[in-house]
Amino acid sequence: MRVFLVGNGSKPDAQPVFKSLQASLPAVCDVVGDSLDPDYAEAASSGPDLIAVVGGDGTLIAVARGTVGSEIPLAGVNAGKLGFLAEFTEQEIIDTIRAGVLLSPRSLSERMMLDVKLLRGGELEFRSPAANDCVVRDPRAMLRLSVCLDGEHLTNMGSDGVIVCTPSGSTAYNLAAGGPLLQPGVDAMVLTPICPHGLTFRSLAVEASRTVTICPESACDLIIDGQPPVRALGGDTVKVSRHHSTFLLVHNTSHAPWHAMRTKLHWGQ
Repeated sequence: MRVFLVGNGSKPDAQPVFKSLQASLPAVCDVVGDSLDPDYAEAASSGPDLIAVVGGDGTLIAVARGTVGSEIPLAGVNAGKLGFLAEFTEQEIIDTIRAGVLLSPRSLSERMMLDVKLLRGGELEFRSPAANDCVVRDPRAMLRLSVCLDGEHLTNMGSDGVIVCTPSGSTAYNLAAGGPLLQPGVDAMVLTPICPHGLTFRSLAVEASRTVTICPESACDLIIDGQPPVRALGGDTVKVSRHHSTFLLVHNTSHAPWHAMRTKLHWGQ
């Protein structure tokens, strides 16, 4: 197996794990490269069978964005806090590669991504894939915005903003804002208002084939996967649709399907 090892150089906890895997991985696979550089395109260009990602969930989804279209499986080695998507410990990934079952059909989970466009005066101003979510919000004041589905007006709302997330992203900001959890294989997006000024606004799950259009009345932030915000102006249009590419996440098959939800999100406890 050809493996490229990447890590988050800005996380002190990730660096010892990264260095340890640098030393131990060559005994069980062909390491074709390693990098702590946040430009993850290098990892895809070397054509590995697997990208091993050392860090937390944020690092893993950054690699998913940076390698979009490559379809190279990503295995997360958790050196962060939650590790909901990064399911492996250092020893578990070594053992699973040695056993030859890391890329078995049972372990591969195909994850939906979003295609986010910011239009200004009808022209494309900004575009990005999103593995988790797209957030339109104003942290300083109530934001008035309209929301459409496939060009049909859905609602106007006054709120702190709105989240559009993938099933993978349903466990992130969407969950904290009161939105539902989706299984990874559910073919849907979730639209969740953030602190809406009204008692009737609820999260809405829509078919992944839909296009969500968000039109803010005033300047606000457009945030992709928790990255630094892009400034949107009043009258701009944010269009969110399903990305034509997916990313492949390697599931730790030694864990039950609901392991992370029970043990890390403490569901039902």
